[in-house]
Amino acid sequence: FGRFQFLIALWCGFFIIIERFDIGTTAYVVPVIAPLWHVNPAGFGLVFLSKLIGVLFGTLAAAPLADRFGRKRVALGAVATFGIFELATLPVGAIAPFILVRFLTGIGIGALMPISIALTAPAFRGDGAAGIDSFPRRARRSAGTGRPTPQQADAQQRPHRG
Repeated sequence: FGRFQFLIALWCGFFIIIERFDIGTTAYVVPVIAPLWHVNPAGFGLVFLSKLIGVLFGTLAAAPLADRFGRKRVALGAVATFGIFELATLPVGAIAPFILVRFLTGIGIGALMPISIALTAPAFRGDGAAGIDSFPRRARRSAGTGRPTPQQADAQQRPHRG
């Protein structure tokens, strides 16, 4: 685990934090901008839905694009898409363009999430397997079954890892 892997993990974590902040701030500003745009706050449900649909499309497109162009290029393209359309929300003054911009922002975020995991996972496990998501999966499998806890299973497997 060197400096380069640390920087990749740091940047990927930073972008995931930015995405979480983005969702929180959107929810926070709805009560403020709804009266300005003469829209019922419940009408902003489509804004949140459009972003989630964009995340779905971005996630589905990420793997084939990464196979064709490489993970790093797709990650940079996803960050650019996310950033450009995030900034494009600033001049928006109506709900219809806001829905479109949030959808396009979601595509960038959706593409970035699986690529971030794919870029950081090999740095945290010697065998290159995606170990980041294996802990929650093992936790769900072993809950209430009498099987070893994820920590015990991890401790048992650790000597065998490279």
